[in-house]
Amino acid sequence: MSNIKIDYERANELAEKFNSISNPNRIIILDALDSEENGLSVNDLHRKLKIDQPIVSHHLQILKDKGIVGFRHVGRNKCYYVKNEALQKILDWAEMFNF
Repeated sequence: MSNIKIDYERANELAEKFNSISNPNRIIILDALDSEENGLSVNDLHRKLKIDQPIVSHHLQILKDKGIVGFRHVGRNKCYYVKNEALQKILDWAEMFNF
């Protein structure tokens, strides 16, 4: 008779991912990355968003650790991009609760 759709392990995983995007700088970074098909480097994000470079790097590391962004090497730079499938899973789950 239970309508529980999620187990504790999955709930914990989602909570960690929500926590990783719960910072305004990370939301702005994700928005910027999502608008660039080829990704952006730390320097690109720093210039575009007017956020200090160490702060951009810190937030990208958190997003990367949680599997929300990835990167590819372009010359000497790392270009970061949104892993749309990871972000979409978070958004789909949030939509169930009308966030």
